[in-house]
Amino acid sequence: MKKIFAGLIFILFSVNVTVGGYMIGLLPDFLGYLLVAAGLKEVWQEEGIFENLVPLALEIAVFTGMIYMIRLLPMTRREGLLQVLGILAALCFFAMAYKITNGIKALEKKHLCTLSARRLVPLAGAYTVCKSAAQLLAMMNNVLAAAVTVVALAIAFLFIVTFYDTTNKYRYLQHI
Repeated sequence: MKKIFAGLIFILFSVNVTVGGYMIGLLPDFLGYLLVAAGLKEVWQEEGIFENLVPLALEIAVFTGMIYMIRLLPMTRREGLLQVLGILAALCFFAMAYKITNGIKALEKKHLCTLSARRLVPLAGAYTVCKSAAQLLAMMNNVLAAAVTVVALAIAFLFIVTFYDTTNKYRYLQHI
């Protein structure tokens, strides 16, 4: 689960640098989804649900890789396209987080323990709503986009902390 956790950090926390009109992502989402896929491969022996998620993670990695490449291209008037693609990427994140959480719920039933799965889905949903709303507000040049983005970052932080707790609990289970 450590690789899944690391991948989620790449996905949730975008660090971009703009140089001469080119936007370069320092923590690209597609690398995050590749890490998630690698992490899913590590835990699928324990729970089969995770095996079915690897192709989805790889497909989303290709999709977000295309978004990364579009950001590198020197095009004018691409902001609207990037905002729409950003909303689709947020929805892809929610689908992935929801399915991973279902796998974690299956692990909870299997081991008769709690791995904080109940808290992950609402946080992923709230993050998706805030991230999508921020993208829509940015398309309309609304100043609220920055405030909603800050809220999305706070929720992403809570999601990461909760998933870290899940990772630690799972690691503890492996040593019992």
